[in-house]
Order: sequence, then C-alpha cells, then structure tokens
Amino acid sequence: MISVNHFVDQNLLDMIERLHDTLINNAYSISIAESCTGGFLSSCFTSRSGSSAYFKGSMVVYSDEAKIAFLDIDEKDIKNHGVASKNIVELMAKNIQKKFNTNFGLATTGYVDGISKLHKDPKKEIENYAWISLATDKFVYSKRLVLVEDRLNNIAVVSLALLELLRKEII
Repeated sequence: MISVNHFVDQNLLDMIERLHDTLINNAYSISIAESCTGGFLSSCFTSRSGSSAYFKGSMVVYSDEAKIAFLDIDEKDIKNHGVASKNIVELMAKNIQKKFNTNFGLATTGYVDGISKLHKDPKKEIENYAWISLATDKFVYSKRLVLVEDRLNNIAVVSLALLELLRKEII
C-alpha cells in the first residue's frame, strides 16, 4: 500500500511553494492541459491559498475526444503521431496557453501504468512514459520521461518534472 507522504512527497510540496511565490511576485499566469496526470497538477497549485493570482484554469483532457473537442487537436494528428507524443503534448501546451491567454501553458500526456487497454493484447505491458511540455508566446519546450514507479507515483514524477521545467524558466 502506498502512503500519501510517498505520493505527495516533500520535493513536490517544496517546488509548489517556490513556484507559488515566484509566480505571484512576477505577475506570471499559467494554465494547464492534463491527460496522464488527471488533474493532479492543477490540484497541487490550487491547494495553495492565493493561487488564483496566477492559476487561470486547466482542462483534464484524458480522452482523445476531449483533446479534439476542447483543445482543438486535429484527429489526424493523434492518428499520425499517437496521443502520447511530442507533437500532441506541444499542441496541448500551445492551445491551453492561447485559450486562457496566459504566460505559460503546461501539458502532460502519456502512459503511467504500463498497460494499454487499446493494445491488441491487454496483458502485454508497454513502456511507461510521458511527454511534458511548456509553451509561451515565444517558444515551446517538451521532454519525454521514462517512468518506473507505480501509477500514483508516476503521476507525481510527471508533475514534478513539469514543475521543474517551469521553475527553470521563471526562477
């Protein structure tokens, strides 16, 4: 059994604290499109009082249909590149940043537990990986992560890695 302290570890809490103050002090704004993190990252930010000063909104776009309908991702891009790809995560980050008119758009997509129900053999494991992306008006940066923990801890790992991208940009 996993403990909450392991899932929401001190590194993640410390990172949120540092980003919270920096975002407020610099009048930056963020928006988030979450797939594989399922709203966890948004919850981390909104758990802090005063986060409405910089956190403008998020979307949990877990399904392909949600990405298409709410983030204007072209179905052809999903078919051509795969939903858990650099192309899609960058579109997610750019489109969420534009929709909320924020300084930074953050996005996550990937496979956090290693079993793909879409695979022909549902018992065959696939590699756990995620793509994270940070978008501004001037650039988009993305990174692929290989994940080795259980589902909940992989969600925390993906979240912390994306927060680290943001930290490098603003601190």
